[in-house]
Amino acid sequence: MKINIQLSDIIMRQSVFFSVVLSLFLLSCGGPKVAIQYQGTSPIPYDNPNEESNESQSDSDTYNPDPYVMVFSIPNLKGGNSGLRKRIHYPEEAIQNEVQGIVTVQFRIHENGDTSGFVVLEGIGHGCDEAVIDAIKESTFTLDNSENEPFASFLWMVRTEFIL
Repeated sequence: MKINIQLSDIIMRQSVFFSVVLSLFLLSCGGPKVAIQYQGTSPIPYDNPNEESNESQSDSDTYNPDPYVMVFSIPNLKGGNSGLRKRIHYPEEAIQNEVQGIVTVQFRIHENGDTSGFVVLEGIGHGCDEAVIDAIKESTFTLDNSENEPFASFLWMVRTEFIL
């Protein structure tokens, strides 16, 4: 079954969900903490330049896409947030220098679950940025293809808070 979902609704639901998860995590842990929040974006399909579009276009050369996104499958992080959290270690240098803050990393999840294109959008240095990227690289992302739909690449973001 295919469902049209407005992108703003997806983002709002993810924000509420991850805020609750983040709050529960912060209440349940002691000592140096790594709080993780991640969210994805809509799939970024591969546009084959050799194929003609089924979309009828007017005389204008501009294409105005529908504001809705068809989502076939969303990547699942094997082990969830807790699995990723276990792979992120608070760097000793950051602990010694009492570095705290938020690291936000954006990356691409490919059709086969591999990751690439890491960009630190917000960093705090002292090994924390690298710790998040390394943990993501060690993670496994799976895509559900029960509908036998074509896969798409995803642009994903992980927001990690380091708290002493």
